[in-house]
Amino acid sequence: MGRDQSQKLARKPLLRQAYEEYIACRITQLVVFNKNLGDGKEKTVVVTWPTGFGNLPHDGGWQDQPYLTTRLLAAALRGDQQGTSRLMSKA
Repeated sequence: MGRDQSQKLARKPLLRQAYEEYIACRITQLVVFNKNLGDGKEKTVVVTWPTGFGNLPHDGGWQDQPYLTTRLLAAALRGDQQGTSRLMSKA
Protein backbone atom coordinates (compact mmCIF):
# COMPACT_ATOMS: atom_id res chain seq x y z
CA MET A 1 0.00 0.00 0.00
CA GLY A 2 2.35 2.94 -0.75
CA ARG A 3 2.58 4.40 2.79
CA ASP A 4 2.67 2.76 6.21
CA GLN A 5 -0.90 1.79 7.07
CA SER A 6 -0.26 -0.20 10.25
CA GLN A 7 -2.16 2.17 12.58
CA LYS A 8 -5.16 2.36 10.24
CA LEU A 9 -5.19 -1.44 9.87
CA ALA A 10 -5.06 -1.86 13.66
CA ARG A 11 -8.11 0.39 14.15
CA LYS A 12 -10.27 -0.96 11.31
CA PRO A 13 -10.80 -4.74 11.33
CA LEU A 14 -12.67 -4.82 7.98
CA LEU A 15 -9.80 -3.04 6.26
CA ARG A 16 -7.27 -5.36 7.94
CA GLN A 17 -9.18 -8.44 6.78
CA ALA A 18 -9.39 -7.11 3.22
CA TYR A 19 -5.66 -6.33 3.18
CA GLU A 20 -4.82 -9.82 4.48
CA GLU A 21 -7.00 -11.31 1.70
CA TYR A 22 -5.19 -9.11 -0.81
CA ILE A 23 -1.76 -10.29 0.39
CA ALA A 24 -2.91 -13.94 0.18
CA CYS A 25 -4.38 -13.55 -3.34
CA ARG A 26 -1.93 -11.30 -5.18
CA ILE A 27 0.68 -12.36 -7.71
CA THR A 28 3.98 -10.52 -7.92
CA GLN A 29 6.64 -10.40 -10.59
CA LEU A 30 10.32 -9.67 -10.08
CA VAL A 31 11.42 -6.73 -12.25
CA VAL A 32 15.09 -5.94 -12.81
CA PHE A 33 16.03 -2.79 -14.71
CA ASN A 34 18.90 -0.32 -15.11
CA LYS A 35 18.16 3.21 -13.98
CA ASN A 36 20.15 6.02 -15.56
CA LEU A 37 21.72 8.23 -12.88
CA GLY A 38 23.21 10.75 -15.28
CA ASP A 39 26.84 11.26 -16.31
CA GLY A 40 26.76 7.86 -17.99
CA LYS A 41 26.21 6.01 -14.70
CA GLU A 42 23.58 3.33 -14.24
CA LYS A 43 22.18 1.55 -11.23
CA THR A 44 20.59 -1.91 -11.33
CA VAL A 45 17.28 -1.87 -9.46
CA VAL A 46 15.28 -4.95 -8.39
CA VAL A 47 11.58 -4.49 -7.63
CA THR A 48 8.72 -6.84 -6.77
CA TRP A 49 5.80 -5.61 -8.92
CA PRO A 50 2.21 -6.63 -8.04
CA THR A 51 0.56 -7.92 -11.22
CA GLY A 52 -2.85 -9.29 -10.26
CA PHE A 53 -4.52 -12.16 -8.45
CA GLY A 54 -3.63 -15.85 -8.56
CA ASN A 55 -6.56 -17.03 -6.46
CA LEU A 56 -9.61 -15.39 -4.96
CA PRO A 57 -11.03 -15.53 -1.44
CA HIS A 58 -14.36 -17.12 -2.51
CA ASP A 59 -15.17 -19.92 -4.96
CA GLY A 60 -15.75 -19.01 -8.59
CA GLY A 61 -14.33 -16.26 -10.74
CA TRP A 62 -14.07 -12.51 -10.33
CA GLN A 63 -17.81 -12.13 -11.07
CA ASP A 64 -18.70 -14.51 -8.24
CA GLN A 65 -16.93 -12.48 -5.53
CA PRO A 66 -18.89 -10.14 -3.25
CA TYR A 67 -18.94 -6.56 -4.56
CA LEU A 68 -17.14 -5.13 -1.52
CA THR A 69 -14.39 -7.74 -1.83
CA THR A 70 -13.73 -6.90 -5.48
CA ARG A 71 -13.64 -3.16 -4.75
CA LEU A 72 -11.23 -3.57 -1.83
CA LEU A 73 -8.95 -5.99 -3.71
CA ALA A 74 -8.80 -3.71 -6.76
CA ALA A 75 -8.11 -0.65 -4.59
CA ALA A 76 -5.34 -2.46 -2.70
CA LEU A 77 -3.75 -3.55 -6.00
CA ARG A 78 -3.80 0.02 -7.35
CA GLY A 79 -2.35 1.38 -4.11
CA ASP A 80 0.36 -1.29 -4.07
CA GLN A 81 1.29 -0.52 -7.68
CA GLN A 82 1.42 3.22 -7.01
CA GLY A 83 3.58 2.70 -3.93
CA THR A 84 5.94 0.45 -5.87
CA SER A 85 6.13 3.06 -8.65
CA ARG A 86 7.17 5.69 -6.10
CA LEU A 87 9.86 3.40 -4.75
CA MET A 88 11.10 2.68 -8.29
CA SER A 89 11.40 6.39 -9.06
CA LYS A 90 13.33 7.07 -5.83
CA ALA A 91 15.68 4.08 -6.22
